[in-house]
Amino acid sequence: MRNANRRPKISTPPNPSPEQDTIMGAPMGTVEETTRKIYTLNAISAAISRETSLDCILEHPLDWVLAVAGAECGTVFLYDEESKELYLAASRGLSERFLAEHTRIGYGARLSGTVLQSGAPLIVENVTRDARVHPSVLSEGIQSYIGVPLRSDNRVVGVLNVLSHAMRSFDRADAEILTSIGNQIGVAVAKAGLRSAETESREQLHQKMNQLSELLKVSATFRANAPLDQVLGAICSAISSALGYRLVELSLLDPETDLMIPAAWAGFSPEERRRLRTTRRQPGFYDMVMQPRFRISNSYFISHRDNPESELGTRWAFLPNIDDSTRSEDEWHQNDALAVPLQDRDGKLIGMIYVDDPLDRRLPGVEQVQVLELFAQQAAMAAENAALLGELQTSEAKYRLLTETAGDMIFMLEPDGTFGFVSSSTEAILGYQPAELLGVKFSTLLSPATAHTAPTYLVDPEGASEREGRCEVELVRADGGLAVVEIDSAPVLENGRFRGEQGIARDISEKKRMEREIALRQRQLRRSQKREEQLSSYTATVIAAQEEERKRIARDLHDDTAQALIALSRRIEDLREHLHTSPETAEPMIDDLKELTDQTIASVRRFSRDLRPSLLDDLGLVPALEWLVAENARRHKITTRMKVHGQERRLPPEVELACFRIAQEALNNTAKHAGATGAAVELYFGPNGCRLSISDNGRGFQTSTVRADLAHAGQMGVMGMHERAGLLGGTLTVRGTPGEGTKVTATIPIGGG
Repeated sequence: MRNANRRPKISTPPNPSPEQDTIMGAPMGTVEETTRKIYTLNAISAAISRETSLDCILEHPLDWVLAVAGAECGTVFLYDEESKELYLAASRGLSERFLAEHTRIGYGARLSGTVLQSGAPLIVENVTRDARVHPSVLSEGIQSYIGVPLRSDNRVVGVLNVLSHAMRSFDRADAEILTSIGNQIGVAVAKAGLRSAETESREQLHQKMNQLSELLKVSATFRANAPLDQVLGAICSAISSALGYRLVELSLLDPETDLMIPAAWAGFSPEERRRLRTTRRQPGFYDMVMQPRFRISNSYFISHRDNPESELGTRWAFLPNIDDSTRSEDEWHQNDALAVPLQDRDGKLIGMIYVDDPLDRRLPGVEQVQVLELFAQQAAMAAENAALLGELQTSEAKYRLLTETAGDMIFMLEPDGTFGFVSSSTEAILGYQPAELLGVKFSTLLSPATAHTAPTYLVDPEGASEREGRCEVELVRADGGLAVVEIDSAPVLENGRFRGEQGIARDISEKKRMEREIALRQRQLRRSQKREEQLSSYTATVIAAQEEERKRIARDLHDDTAQALIALSRRIEDLREHLHTSPETAEPMIDDLKELTDQTIASVRRFSRDLRPSLLDDLGLVPALEWLVAENARRHKITTRMKVHGQERRLPPEVELACFRIAQEALNNTAKHAGATGAAVELYFGPNGCRLSISDNGRGFQTSTVRADLAHAGQMGVMGMHERAGLLGGTLTVRGTPGEGTKVTATIPIGGG
């Protein structure tokens, strides 16, 4: 449902036919009459140019119109594309009852709808004789009517109505001047829409900058090696600040009890925090939350319409104090909440973030959820790092305890290498009773891996040239297992005669296993830290890219739109002077002024399309790509063709946007760097996804497949294409051959694909 407080989007109905578009073709009239019209139009244009809000643009000119027409009542209706209706935007001289019955008028209905449909002025001298007139018009005492379309760039955007209580004959001159005024108002309405869109874009940029700033703050907390509870608390506060949720709770899964236990939060009172500390969500609860029908991106939104208490069997989130009676059906309610899973690198659930009560009351969208998931990734990384560090510390403690309390095996070998003595700790190390090893050669205990590398003084003490040293060998235990021992040995001499070899064998099997485990954990920790550094680097790179884009937008506005508006202002000033000195030259100047205005509008429209073409939202990916291909060929003189394979259909909005941006970036690279004369865009529709390829016959180039390397190399466009495909679970490849061209291929799954 559309928010009742939001003004409907201003757009245009279909163009009327050329016959309908003709204003009654009569001569211009006397010089005085022409001068009066030009003066009136100039005054209204000046008044409109001073206004920035749509309400002022409509209200003030309506007073002028009534004064010029000598009428008492008037209305301005604007066209709403969503409902295909006219809605009342301004009025004068009419009762509240009349206005209540004319807030909405259908396309082609009543007098205003007829003007909208025909695109031509409509004069009714006696409204009592016209069947299209609504009874409320008669009860208002209206006798005569004239209505003209509001135009912008040859499109009808609304209707201007003038109503008279007295019977009068509106003539062609009235229609002509009202049509001119309507055109001025139509252009101003279109410009107001552009200003509104620009303001909204700036607000979105500011919001993105705030979100990235909060991500950088969290990254700084990571780098400071802060305790886990401090990092998680910073993440909750950052979510609340960046995304505007009043309540944020972060719970971690206890692997021993399988319970979700609150670990950090933001926005709760001291009493609420005390209650949260005792909250325990039972095993399996999160499985009920993570149902496919609740899914948005990789998160889960349970609406009040789903009756969550009945569905989940418990109060599933900490309920805020929301009065549902004050909110519309498409706003956030008391029982609404959003859950974002925390997953480790293996995709295993380790926690959950719950957010509630957004300040703007809006239900979550995919883009906002994806930003929230970035914070969730950082929280999961922090929890996993803390767990790895804890395991590492535990392993080190076990290792120290083992080495401090382990009993060493003390033994003596006869000159022929057989055991002559073995201490009782042998049973703990090798599983043999000491008596079992007496008379057994040491070499029989060696594993195949160390049989040929063991020192000679242990295998054949009498024949060894060296009889002292330290070594590590692998021995076979009684149960067939292996034990790694570290042996310190020295010869036993009696009156200078060699009597054998004595030594101490320390079992270092656990030490070796722990060293391998520690090395593994350290590698995992380094990988995790590298992921964190890459995220920080990518975040900083995105901020730099956004700043560069803002610089480009500002430069384009200054070099193109601003210069055109300055020229427009100067020509208006010239027109003002000629009106006083030589009125007969005014009309060509007006035509010139209109042509410059049209060029400026076309420039702004082109600028808007470059930012985001409306074709993508209105008609889908294929028409948008066809437009992009045509623009690339026209702008850069590169022969570009497009081909579609498979059954053409609409794709999810996020998939269509990603494919369009990838194609746009690839064609831009072709134009800027490839030196190509030809390019091709091919789109393949499959049952479980789509594949987009962009190729050229340029000089060709190779890129790294590591995104961090792309960022360091300044290849932001290629990295952005990789990111867009990756966010949707897809892949992107760039293959180039020097002198033969480059081919970019993006494969994106859809649904179960």
